[in-house]
Amino acid sequence: MLLASASACSSQEDTHRLVVAGLEVNRNIVRALAEQSQQFEGFSVELVEQNGQALDMLLSGEADLALVENTSEYREGIASLLPIYSGVLHILTQGVDVLDLEESASPVRVVAGPEDSLAHLLMRRFLDYSGLAERGAQLTSAQNASSAAQLLEEKPDLIALFTPVSPDRVPALTGYRLYSISSPQELGFGSQADGLRQLFPQLRPFVIPRGVYPTLADEPVVTIAVDMVLVGRSDLEPTAVYDLIEALTASRPALAARYPSIFDGMQADFDPGLMNFPLHPGAQRFLDRNEPTVYERFADVVDAGVTVFLALLSGGLAIKRYLSVRRKNRIDEFYAKVLELRASGRSGDRAARSAAVHQVRALEEEAFQLLMAEKLSADESFRIFITLAHDVQQEFESSVA
Repeated sequence: MLLASASACSSQEDTHRLVVAGLEVNRNIVRALAEQSQQFEGFSVELVEQNGQALDMLLSGEADLALVENTSEYREGIASLLPIYSGVLHILTQGVDVLDLEESASPVRVVAGPEDSLAHLLMRRFLDYSGLAERGAQLTSAQNASSAAQLLEEKPDLIALFTPVSPDRVPALTGYRLYSISSPQELGFGSQADGLRQLFPQLRPFVIPRGVYPTLADEPVVTIAVDMVLVGRSDLEPTAVYDLIEALTASRPALAARYPSIFDGMQADFDPGLMNFPLHPGAQRFLDRNEPTVYERFADVVDAGVTVFLALLSGGLAIKRYLSVRRKNRIDEFYAKVLELRASGRSGDRAARSAAVHQVRALEEEAFQLLMAEKLSADESFRIFITLAHDVQQEFESSVA
């Protein structure tokens, strides 16, 4: 029994397997999330290397959590937990307009993000739409690109990556410039950024301010952004998910200190309607943690209802008491009349006693009529009146006979 009690009292630690994937900057962020979660008791995060698509690993049970773009293809059994940061599309060219690549005489070389990423999909569509794919354009993945040297190994004509806006983490690539897909003044008026939202509603226009990348752009750069969301299997324990989200949001200051300007999107409160995957029950509990209770939400209505109820109750009791007093007063009048008839009969002759008997019987009939009309109560007072009336009648009838 002692061993069983000790086992029950010991803390159970939940281990969540988190997929490490994507560019090196994304991998570093995932490692930072895992490290910060270790500061809290009750659970731990174990890193697992990506083996195939991250969502496939979750569904097959090889992992529990993954950090994916909010535009990832919907999969049954996957749930959103928490938006972590914004991935911003960085398009870099060798000083030429992207559309001018269509006039290139030689095959265009494009490096985009991982093969299952949005950047890779957008570049593939661009190459197909522009006809560059038919002319032998080469699209390669930047899955393992962790440095400028690796990115520039083949000197691609165009580089497209979804990464956080962080000057110290996006390599200053010599000879490359950031491409702006429109001007800030065109946003909301049919710009290319607005057009991309028609393809992916989860995208939003984003402006990289002037001076963020001094060696890559002299003016504000208009591009698009997407939330990087921590997702997990839908069957994860809601309590464990709640604790994990609470730990991560509590670690936001420490994470922001390590990665300035990256973790602004990791808010304790977010709009679940913007998530591409349904919200996990544990995440919903976390969002509802500060929601008022049913009583608090309808406190005014409840208070008003209680006040009205008490007023009605008090009024009802007052009316009941008033009617009871009126009935008591009526039966008292009958008492008085019977006693008066008894006194007059005792002091009178036989005719007076006979008349008193008839008057007492008339009082009885009147009392029963009022009883049926609910103007008298069939209580002890009424029974006493009937007994008194019968006694008077018997007394006088015996003396008359």
